[in-house]
Amino acid sequence: VAALVGRWGRLVHGALGGSEDLCQGVLAPSTVPDMVSLVSETLRRCSVVVGPETGGSAAVHSEAYLSLFSALSSFLSDGVLVPALQAVADGVGGDQDPFSQAPPPESFFCALASARKAVECYDNLFGETVAPVLQADSSGTQWTLALSVRQNFLSAVEASGVHAKEAALAQVVGCVVHLLGQQSKTAYCPAVGATGGPALSASPTALRTATGTEEVQRIVAMLHKLYAVVSLYFGQQDHLAFFLHVAFHLRGRVLSHLSSHRISPSGGVTLAKDLDELSQTVSSFFLGLTPSPSPSAATTGAATTSTTPTSRRVIDDFEAMRGLPQLFMVVPERLPRVLYGTRGGDERDGTGNGRNTTPPIYSIGRKGRNRRAAGGPSGGQEHAGTGTEVDGGLVAHFELPLVLDLVKSRADFKTTHGRRAAWVKQVLPEFDRTDRAARQ
Repeated sequence: VAALVGRWGRLVHGALGGSEDLCQGVLAPSTVPDMVSLVSETLRRCSVVVGPETGGSAAVHSEAYLSLFSALSSFLSDGVLVPALQAVADGVGGDQDPFSQAPPPESFFCALASARKAVECYDNLFGETVAPVLQADSSGTQWTLALSVRQNFLSAVEASGVHAKEAALAQVVGCVVHLLGQQSKTAYCPAVGATGGPALSASPTALRTATGTEEVQRIVAMLHKLYAVVSLYFGQQDHLAFFLHVAFHLRGRVLSHLSSHRISPSGGVTLAKDLDELSQTVSSFFLGLTPSPSPSAATTGAATTSTTPTSRRVIDDFEAMRGLPQLFMVVPERLPRVLYGTRGGDERDGTGNGRNTTPPIYSIGRKGRNRRAAGGPSGGQEHAGTGTEVDGGLVAHFELPLVLDLVKSRADFKTTHGRRAAWVKQVLPEFDRTDRAARQ
């Protein structure tokens, strides 16, 4: 055992580097299988020498198996996989600027996939070679210890893998934040129509011919590239889980970003195009991921309309975001209808809230769907001055304080003297109620 560990230690010592170096070194496809093969051959010889079939003691046999398996577990965990995954995570979240424009490199996901295959190779040895011998031990002691050794190994490696994925996610989010931060403050409030006034006619033709911002186009391109890379190395479940986190953070960052902008009616048309691009991108990702644990669909890029309940809710939430431009494109008198649906202010209760409201800001899955998602030749119901109307109003999909906060981004929300416009109190008394609640 000491000789084997010493041999591997000399091979691994000083070999840890960046994710690209790791994929060609300790996480190369043959490295861990070679280690496991050595142990497997040693276990076979052990059975020949001290096994019951050759007159040996079953207790000595199982003890030798446990010793070899423990040595392999300790070395693979503490000497190879944990430090390798830590190096991968540091390479993404350490020296690199988390707000750079670059998502994690392809070698990062290659390294994670190699680590996963190494764990599978280790577990195959346990199930096919180690377990049968230790389960035959009448005392059960060696088998119990082996299960503990295996669990400690899996826990340590899994924790390191989760840390690496979190670093990758932080890098993706940082990339989104960086690109959104590059947007001009006038991106959604150009000179023409910057002071609000009558809403623009947002006909289906106008929305189709509108162009989004360059920064959102770059985010969409980055996400498509990331999706293609991840699909090469992650299995179906890991792929789905990673992009669920990406979608969660993307939605939150976009909503936060909008609250810091001033948005005019004409800028709302540009915003509608941006949100439409993001919604279509996210929908295409999750419609291409099936509930099956098999990685074949992800690696081949096969499209399917089958989704998990969670991914379906994410799609619905991004579809609901397509209704947000209405907040900036309608005349103030139409805002109650945008917030509360076709019945407008009649849906308010005594506190100014919609009766079917108060979900968490991002508890994915809301009541009601964007009408575009439900079908229709025009992609949703359009009316003068709006984008796509959302069933039940925006408060059926977003918490009321968030929607009101976005209303504050309207170009006509404040006068030239910095005070609230007169229409705010007349059309949306909810602001007075929330202000009083805040003071109390």
